This record gives sequence, C-alpha cells and structure tokens, in this order.
Amino acid sequence: MHAGRTLIRWIGMLLLGLALALTACGTLPGRDAAPLPGTPDRVRIEINALIPPVGGFKSEVTLTDVAAVRQLYATIAALHQSPREQSCTSELGPSYRLTFYQADHLLITGSAMRYGCRPLSVGGEAQSRQTTQQFWTQLDQAIYLAAPPAHPERLAIIDASRPGERPLVAEISSPAVTQRLYSAILELPLVLGTQGPITVAADYQLLFRSADQAIPASLDLQQNTLALNGSYQSRGGTFQLTPSFQALLRETLAGASFAPAIPDGATLGIQKGGTAQSQVTIGDGKLLQSLYLHTLGLASAQPSQGCPSNEDKLAGKGTWYQLSFTKWSLPLLQLQIYEGSCQLIQVMPGGRSLQGDATFWDLLHHAGT
Repeated sequence: MHAGRTLIRWIGMLLLGLALALTACGTLPGRDAAPLPGTPDRVRIEINALIPPVGGFKSEVTLTDVAAVRQLYATIAALHQSPREQSCTSELGPSYRLTFYQADHLLITGSAMRYGCRPLSVGGEAQSRQTTQQFWTQLDQAIYLAAPPAHPERLAIIDASRPGERPLVAEISSPAVTQRLYSAILELPLVLGTQGPITVAADYQLLFRSADQAIPASLDLQQNTLALNGSYQSRGGTFQLTPSFQALLRETLAGASFAPAIPDGATLGIQKGGTAQSQVTIGDGKLLQSLYLHTLGLASAQPSQGCPSNEDKLAGKGTWYQLSFTKWSLPLLQLQIYEGSCQLIQVMPGGRSLQGDATFWDLLHHAGT
C-alpha cells in the first residue's frame, strides 16, 4: 500500500513538472492581443534570408491582391500574445518585415522571425505575438503571389541523378517546351515560399532563361520536391511534385539531347591553419578542364578516419580547400579537400572519398597560385 501511494505521488509530481515545462516552452496560448487598426489593401514584405555576417541578402516584394492581404492581416489580428515565460531554441533563420497600408496610410509594421519561438513583433506593442502554422502558410503564399510569373524562352538542364557518374547536360531552345514546363511548376502545390540557394545535391538542376532573368531550379527525387528560385523578381518557392508533372518532366527529358558536362567556371577556397579563407577564381580554361576531368578519373577510397589528425588541429597546421565546378552558374561538382600530415578528398554532399594522386595535387596547387 505504501509503495502504491509513493508511485501515485511520483506520477503526480511528474505530471505537474510536465505541465510546468509545457508552460515554459510557450505551448499554452498567451492573452488576446490588442485589435489592429484599419483595413489594408497592400503589404510590403522585406525578406532577410540569412543573418549577417553569415552572408545574407535582403529582398522585397509588395502584395496588392486585396483578398490575400486582408486574409494575412486578419490572421495576425487573431494571434495571441506570446507567453511571458518560454524557452526558445537559438538557431538562426530567415526574418520578415511586414508593412501594411490602407491607400497611402501606414497601418502597422511587424517583424516575424522564422526561428526560435517564431515571434511576431508589431510596432507599438510591448509584447510580441505567437505565430501559428496558418500565419506562416499565408505569408509564404503572400510572398509567392507578390512576385509575377516569368516568361522563359530557353531551358538548360543538368542531370546528376546517377551518383558517381559524370553529370550530363542539355539545352532546350523551344520557347513552347520551356514555357510549358515552367507553367506546370507554378501549378504544383506550394510547400514553402522561401527561395534558398540551389545546391549540387539535386538530381536535376534546371535553368530557365527569359529576356531579363536566369531562374535556377533544383529537383530532388527522394524528397519529391522542386525548388524554384526567382530571387523575388519572379515567382519561386519549394513545390511538391505530382504524377502529372513527373510525366511531363519525363517527356521533356526524353526530347532533350544530353552530353557529358564540361564546366565553364570554377572557384577554389583556401584556408591555411587558422587563417581566414581566401577565394580564387580559376580563370585558366585549360587548367579548369584538366582539373575537372582528372578529378572525375580518381578512384574511390575508403573514408579516411582521423583526418585531419589531432596533432594538425592543435598545431594549426594543414590546408583546407573548397573546390566548386559550375555550369551556367549552377553547381556541377563540389569537393572538400584537406592536405596536411594526411590527405582527404571528399565529394560533397555525401562525403564519398577519392584517392588523390600526384597529378591531382599538382593541378590543385597550380589552381591556387
């Protein structure tokens, strides 16, 4: 009996602690916030994609779709105040500044943080508001609608869907084929309205070219998503693939003539010991091609354990290289390389190791001079 009462008391204390923890993390809603003034007809959205000095950029769009503007405004008006006691994660992420207008009259400004506890601070209010998934979905939609669709006329494709094999490239000069695929992308379900960098991890990379813009896109078959980066000059975001789009993509790829990729650009980042990284553009076309083709011919190697060594780290020795080959400004091949008491060559992402030889290191050193 005594043991039973002890167990009940322990469970009660555990539940009380859990309730207190949930309150501290802000899972319980705060109090109602003050009403918002007026009825807006447009909103200016400034996007800070990364936090300086990491290397961020700032972009701006203005949404004039009155229904979408008022829907977002009503969602903000319904947000509760953030709990006064809450624990937040400390990662970084994008932030947004929203300015709502009614005709030429400024109604409110707000700053939304897409990280931590994701607060929304409205100008003039002492306490932030707690955002919801509905708010972020509507904000993504607002950013998407604020940028116009593009009218591309040509399409370039990089096929990197077979890891370990040389990427293939093709160009499509038909405006009708290009526009058909681009329009089909914009009809896909929008997953996320943010427009991040295009990376070499994609199975396919696309570059839509219009008269005044080059619009990159990356297609991830594992995640079944496509990221389109219009740089807020034209529409962009991350989209969910559908069977009908996949069928159109297969048809488009089947009609293109692919050839082995030859890079038209390369950069080499060099970091020696604890010094800051320097960046070199490889301008010698012959050297660029030789380094690329020789790298593709390197044999695979077992992952190097303990490289760099603890001795190198403590002494601040060794050199890190970041080698990136591009085609049409799209990433084609990226390597992470270490040279010290040991040597390491890894294809990124994934970390597949390569066995360097004397010719590779000579070409790399020549590129860095």
